[in-house]
Amino acid sequence: MVASFLEHKLGRLLEAILVDDSKVVSELFSHSVPLGTFSSRIDIAYAMGLIGPATRRDINLIRKIRNEFGHSHQTLKFTDDRIRNRCKELFHVINIELTDEPRKMFVKTAMCILALINSDLRRTEHRAVGKDLYLDATERKEHQERIQMLGTSLDAGTNESLEQLLQFLNNPDQDDE
Repeated sequence: MVASFLEHKLGRLLEAILVDDSKVVSELFSHSVPLGTFSSRIDIAYAMGLIGPATRRDINLIRKIRNEFGHSHQTLKFTDDRIRNRCKELFHVINIELTDEPRKMFVKTAMCILALINSDLRRTEHRAVGKDLYLDATERKEHQERIQMLGTSLDAGTNESLEQLLQFLNNPDQDDE
């Protein structure tokens, strides 16, 4: 259950940093979409700089341990070799010797990471909604006229017109020469 709670909190951290549009954000976190899996949430949190490499590794180990229990047709225990060995790999084990119980290492690591995520959640703010391509009708009209002029030049088929278009695409705020 602690792994499921960790998955949920990681999702909440990601939601908190995205724009404040509940419909779009909830669609991203549905089961069969980009952020619907624990693995994808871990990867995107790392890619966005919300968690570091050691935290990413620990959360992935916790996810794998959870999956071992959830997908095994045999009764497993934390003392089984493959589970115990994964627990010994955990980085965020605090005040625990590697000889301690693997279950204790698992739970304490998950709780440590949950504390870090909760701390980040308190400080995280939604991103601002991005700007649209054009700020106002005048700017839109100017760009349309410029593109139309460049399109007419391209129809002429000269290298000079192609160079003008490339210059415009690379530096849209500069005037044509």
